[in-house]
Amino acid sequence: MKKTTEEGEVKWPYWNDLIFVRQTLAEDDEEELVWSVEATEVLISFSQENPTLWRHNHPSYFQDTNKDLLYDILAKQLEDKFEVEKIKKKWSELLKKFRQKHSKASVIKPSGSGTDGIFKPTFEF
Repeated sequence: MKKTTEEGEVKWPYWNDLIFVRQTLAEDDEEELVWSVEATEVLISFSQENPTLWRHNHPSYFQDTNKDLLYDILAKQLEDKFEVEKIKKKWSELLKKFRQKHSKASVIKPSGSGTDGIFKPTFEF
């Protein structure tokens, strides 16, 4: 599956495609913004104020237009540094981390086992 070019070098036929993919991935990595503590706190406080984004029994939870509008407002509060999809991804990551820490802390120890083995959660984002 190798082909010889005019210079006599042997190339894999998909080499140019591979180079394009590498360049595209490198550009995506450069464009990736890091979530600051302040931006994460804005996301958390905004979500606390808008239970439509996370409370399943909220009447508007299943209305995607409401949630899309709220995410657009949040993107504006974050000064359009992050796309809505990145905001949703960050929110789901935060929920996942919280649930993991909460489930570890919820383990009930038998009576008389002491306090040494009790998990004390620290939730840093």
